[in-house]
Amino acid sequence: MFDLIVVGGGPAGSSAAGLAGKLGLETLLLEQDQFPRYKACGGAVTEQALSYLDFDLPPDLREATIFAMRVHYEGRSIEACGENPLAVMVSRSAFDALLLEKARESGITARMGERVRGLEEKENAVEVFTDHGTYKATFVIVAEGAQGTLKHGIRRRDRKDEYGVCLVAEIQNEDTSQEHPQDAIDIHFGIGGMGYGWVFPHGEYYSVGIGGLASSLHRPKEIMAGFLRDRGFDPNHRMTGHVIPAGGIRRTLSSRRILLAGDAAGFLDSFTGEGIAYAIRSGQNAAKVIGGSLSSSGDSEALREYQTICEEEFGANLRYSLLLARLMHRFPGVFFKLLAGSQDVIDNFARVATAQWTYERYLRWLVPRMPKYLLQRQRKAASSTGAPVVGEGP
Repeated sequence: MFDLIVVGGGPAGSSAAGLAGKLGLETLLLEQDQFPRYKACGGAVTEQALSYLDFDLPPDLREATIFAMRVHYEGRSIEACGENPLAVMVSRSAFDALLLEKARESGITARMGERVRGLEEKENAVEVFTDHGTYKATFVIVAEGAQGTLKHGIRRRDRKDEYGVCLVAEIQNEDTSQEHPQDAIDIHFGIGGMGYGWVFPHGEYYSVGIGGLASSLHRPKEIMAGFLRDRGFDPNHRMTGHVIPAGGIRRTLSSRRILLAGDAAGFLDSFTGEGIAYAIRSGQNAAKVIGGSLSSSGDSEALREYQTICEEEFGANLRYSLLLARLMHRFPGVFFKLLAGSQDVIDNFARVATAQWTYERYLRWLVPRMPKYLLQRQRKAASSTGAPVVGEGP
């Protein structure tokens, strides 16, 4: 009998288990894979994510530090560069293994290569069924990622417009015919209609991928092959696919004794696809709430506090990221042209990416200025052709 069982050893699960161990909870972490294991991901860890850790990331895990982003759309390109790093590039296999190692140092038990097949919630405990046996715990945190199915015992399945599809390939530097910057990330909007593609430098290799809503990204393998070819990479390179939830959608996060964290809870930036920071923080919040419940009356109703805490910390930001993503998908030409054609638009978005601005502040700044930006673009287009600007006199 454990105080807590954590299902999943990724950033959410390891962060939850690590804090639970420090709080003195008898904790078991169950992970279906053996670590280190490959994880399909761009590998960009934001400064916000790093700020949630109680240790410094070792230098040998920092494959590149990124200060600039270049945004591309229909032949236009623009770059934003700031004093603060946008992200640190890591190998997810090494990063996740480090988080798990730190969790183990807190005194928890971790069993690797053990798949959880089901959960049964009872009055005073939760039974956890695995390939190797049955365990019991007072509480369970499900941090199985976006691919797992245990979360569907707590919340409904997402619709196709509520999750995204991504394909990613890791390609050595020498296996490209084009030059790509080592100190900047490249974002290409308009890939596959309303999706986007990326090229992230990792020192000796690039993470190259595409992503978009499942409802609108049709024939993703063909689109990925074309994206690779256009960037100077082998279009037949091995690629790995995965799904990610759209963040900002109201979902049920808990039952009486089970909490969802990370991707399983749908905590993800819908515009950029970044989820590591929210995985770490939600895992910590879940462990903190459970620790508080066990140290007081053991009242399972206290788990409702978890949703309140997450909502106060980042719920609004995720909803505004979803709003921006939906506006972008509704009017792709307008938003993509603004992001790839207006310096202050992309500079201020970089402030969002570095957590200096919230999405709400960015949208409140951007939306009133959109008519002006569009008129400016129309004037430039007209001056190049000699045509009059619509709505203006001669």
